[in-house]
Amino acid sequence: MSDDIRRSPFEHGPEDETLAGLSLEGARRWIDPVLSRGRFFAARRIVAIAMMALFFGLPHLAIGGRPALLVDLANRQLLVFGLTLRPADNVLLMVFGAGVVITVFFVTAVFGRIWCGWTCPQTVYLEFVFRPIETMVEGRPAVRRRRDAGGWTAERAARKASKYLLFALVGASMAATFVAYFVSWDGMVAALAAGDRVVWIAIAGLTALELVDFGFFREQTCTTACPYGRLQSVLVDADTLMVGYDAGRGEPRGRLEAGDGPRTQGDCIDCGRCVHTCPTGIDIRKGLQMECVACTQCIDACDDVMDRIKRPRGLVRYTSQRELATGTRRFARPRLIVYGTILLAVYAAFWFVLLGRPMASVEVLRASNEPFKVLPAGIVATQLRMRFTNHLDRPQTFTVVLDAPAGAELAGGAEPLVLAADEVETLTIAVKTPQEAFADGRAKARFRVESDQGLKVEREYVLLGPYQ
Repeated sequence: MSDDIRRSPFEHGPEDETLAGLSLEGARRWIDPVLSRGRFFAARRIVAIAMMALFFGLPHLAIGGRPALLVDLANRQLLVFGLTLRPADNVLLMVFGAGVVITVFFVTAVFGRIWCGWTCPQTVYLEFVFRPIETMVEGRPAVRRRRDAGGWTAERAARKASKYLLFALVGASMAATFVAYFVSWDGMVAALAAGDRVVWIAIAGLTALELVDFGFFREQTCTTACPYGRLQSVLVDADTLMVGYDAGRGEPRGRLEAGDGPRTQGDCIDCGRCVHTCPTGIDIRKGLQMECVACTQCIDACDDVMDRIKRPRGLVRYTSQRELATGTRRFARPRLIVYGTILLAVYAAFWFVLLGRPMASVEVLRASNEPFKVLPAGIVATQLRMRFTNHLDRPQTFTVVLDAPAGAELAGGAEPLVLAADEVETLTIAVKTPQEAFADGRAKARFRVESDQGLKVEREYVLLGPYQ
């Protein structure tokens, strides 16, 4: 790896008008941020621990004997904290998806990229798992750069191998947990023990992707691959909360002056700590930039410097463009009112659809064989499929009654059907209909379905038969 790639980001200078992750020649510039510990870092660490505990803990959490969260592709169902959603619940899923999108708009308009810096898995695992492992094995950024500049040695090779081995172990645990969200934890363990190739390949592939991402690609996921940074330009406004530099207070920059006389320069002493500590390599003093993920490392770094030179904190702080320009902050504004109104309407619709969800779904489907068969004595036999879905958390017994056409009867499927909680079953229904009930080769059948839990629904279906 070239010296240019491994150099400190500050050595390129904040005056270089290039993307933070690129050298002046257009090559990737490796960023080794210096950790700045402070009040925001402590708060982010608590959030990160909570996010990791949630990710690793959810597959082990059961509600009613079933996983709390499971994307069951094999059975085409989604388990969400005791609620089972299936393709028939497409309206509910659509409303929920719309709510998520509007929530992103609303939160971004208010808090900017707080998701990126505080809760995004890319930031959480890179900054609180993989970089600490790297520092533990290879030392601080300056030590790593000096060792890497000295060429390959046995010590350097051992450190690199140890680091990537630990990366692989962490990546494998993350991959296995992710797969468990699709097959359940017990199902994944059983599949691994049985040598299921699909599960083994999925975990190996995800582990490899995580090694590439957290070992090499790193901040480029945020600055070049993730579309959220691009969306930021249309989602934020002058009142959006952001990490900003108070140029009115900090400029003109200058080194700390000796003596006790009045300071003739701004509070920024041009120490470069805010650039050294930035995980995407930007200079926050240039203003709001797409690469900023609002991780607040520059705030902690600058606050520490201000404490040392006995100046007030907040030269770099959470603020807004309006506050930096005018000194005033505004929260309520048309954009938020519109987003908030739509958000309330969407989530009200979600709960309306959820609470109005039937206790069971009944669908009448055509059978895959011949549409009808003419039997002796002028009887037309039709085979249908009837799919039952029990949406309740307890067993439910269904009974099917054929009300029309006149003279028709059920020759199969008339027995009561017992379904366990959230169970789905498809029955084959045989209907025998007098031939005279058909007009132009059609007869309308009407099924009445009742259950011991109070369900009463009717389903109509057009039977095909001979033309008279």
